[in-house]
Amino acid sequence: MIIVNEVIKWLSRLLLLVIPILIGIFVYRKNQQEDEEKVLKARQELLKEVTPKKGLAGFYKGNYLRHYNKTQVYLSQVGANYLMKRIVDPTEYILAKLILASIFGFCGFVFFGWVGLLVGIVFGYMILKIMLEINNKEDNERMLEDFVSIYETIMIKTEAGIFLTDALKTCYKSVENKRLKKELYYLMMEITAQNNVTEALSKFQLKFKDIHINELCSVIRQGYETGNVVNAIANVTKHLNDIQKAVELRYNQKLDHNITKVQMVILLSIMVIVIYGIITSISSFNIF
Repeated sequence: MIIVNEVIKWLSRLLLLVIPILIGIFVYRKNQQEDEEKVLKARQELLKEVTPKKGLAGFYKGNYLRHYNKTQVYLSQVGANYLMKRIVDPTEYILAKLILASIFGFCGFVFFGWVGLLVGIVFGYMILKIMLEINNKEDNERMLEDFVSIYETIMIKTEAGIFLTDALKTCYKSVENKRLKKELYYLMMEITAQNNVTEALSKFQLKFKDIHINELCSVIRQGYETGNVVNAIANVTKHLNDIQKAVELRYNQKLDHNITKVQMVILLSIMVIVIYGIITSISSFNIF
């Protein structure tokens, strides 16, 4: 029992030490200026074929830096930068996961002992990534209708002889998803300011973890390079319509499930009221 109390005191002191440090890092990063080039540079570093070196320097170059760059790209793709409204550094992401692991591990240990400590640490370390993945998946599903609208707009505008950049401006106005709308705006600004379509699309693509974004970027690249965008859009639009039908079917199934739960709640409520009425009636006649 003495050992357990000492462990609890040690964990409490650790939390009191680490949490202010994490808050300080967050405040420091919040006050820093955004560097949109950071994610693109991380992606470029990952694409380079670096010859591994021996020794400690080789391990650092081949493992730590690669993991750092992969995490930087991952955070951008799942929308962490969009949610925080700044470029999230992989270091603070890992620190946040460690803090959550410490908190949940501590709570698990207090209530369930050593097993709870292990489960809490694993759960706390994974929960942030799981939440980002769920949020990104929901964003991707909400963007499906916008993708169909984008392709239809581009097709109509390009068939009418309007330049692809002007067609993208029309797409931006019709998009409803806030995340997609914001990044489309930055895409147009980047193309207009830098006149470098390839780099602008690369930055845009790194802000999403979605196959439909990759297809959209391919269509836009094809439109700029060859001028023939209509055929590619027709094939992708058909594919998107099929996916949208599947998503709508899943939503309908979820709605039916929710309706069933509401009906069960109503039925149970009626049963409780009826039973209560019967008991009240019996009590009023003093049968017992």
